[in-house]
Amino acid sequence: EKLGIPLREVAILEGVEPPPGGEPSEQRKIAVDAVFDSVSVATTFQKELKKAGVIFMPISEAIREHPELVRKYLGSVVPTSDNFFATLNSAVFSDGSFVYVPPGVRCPMELSTYFRINERNTGQFERTLIIADKGSYVSYLEGCTAPQRDENQLHAAVVELVALDDAEIKYSTVQNWYPGNSEG
Repeated sequence: EKLGIPLREVAILEGVEPPPGGEPSEQRKIAVDAVFDSVSVATTFQKELKKAGVIFMPISEAIREHPELVRKYLGSVVPTSDNFFATLNSAVFSDGSFVYVPPGVRCPMELSTYFRINERNTGQFERTLIIADKGSYVSYLEGCTAPQRDENQLHAAVVELVALDDAEIKYSTVQNWYPGNSEG
């Protein structure tokens, strides 16, 4: 609750508690990476995903643990020179999400990343890199939000989706930002 996520919702997302009206056997597991103020604070179900060969982790960890994949695909969809915000993001991003699904693997659960800005007068510069190798499938939901304040907020993210031959990525994003007022 300290992070603003009701404990019941956390339990459902972690697969610990069934959804309302559902039986325990009907639990739908969702692996979640929570990123607050551009730092990943928790990623669930990593061990279970690893058994299927799926890599789901903060991009800061992927840079250390899987540098060959990051080097090969980071910037391959949205180059640094693509636009001002891509350049800004490339210069200052500190975290985000990384997904790799190996050839022929259907990811055994949905993946989700929750990005939240808690601090005032700051921006969010996360990076998402999803790689679905040949014939694989992954479903990924990204959510971005910040507390509603009467001031401006900057969100300059870059998302790169790489679907190799016969691979499928189901990607969705939900964003909840301060809509602004007559002064900005």
